Amino acid sequence: CQKRWLFIQKLGGNKTKWTKVEDQVLGRLVGEHGAKEWSKISEQLNETMQKSPNGEEFVTIRNGKQCRERWLTALDPSINKARWGAAEDVEFLEKWLVYGNKWRDIATMINGRTESQVKNRFKLILRREQIQHTKVDQKELRNAVIPQIVQRLRQAIADGVSGSDGDAGKD
Repeated sequence: CQKRWLFIQKLGGNKTKWTKVEDQVLGRLVGEHGAKEWSKISEQLNETMQKSPNGEEFVTIRNGKQCRERWLTALDPSINKARWGAAEDVEFLEKWLVYGNKWRDIATMINGRTESQVKNRFKLILRREQIQHTKVDQKELRNAVIPQIVQRLRQAIADGVSGSDGDAGKD
């Protein structure tokens, strides 16, 4: 725990939750500088947050890596935050059959979904099917379980059921 704290202090960052104000400032800075030069953006974010207009003192310091991750996983307007549909699930699972757990590769092929969304969706699908990922052999997943799920989803699409289950939007 102490090693982690020292590491975080060395980076000049922390693990606290991002505030709405930080998100707004980060969005503005990315708009000005583009999604690059994250060290420069983090410096300006930290300077801006230290100059709070309402007199509050912020001790939150963000580093470039944190700013980049926040932008790429939560704030980028190109992120698709809509509910997953059955057709999108089929597309995703077919890509999983080819690429396995290479979430970043799969995410780049699915329009607007992040690596985290893709991984979480996979876990949700398995949980919905009452499958313990850690207890099922990878070959069995690839050769039997996932193809059966894809087949059921395709049938649901053919029958006119457009969306996935009620858990779909919680990713």
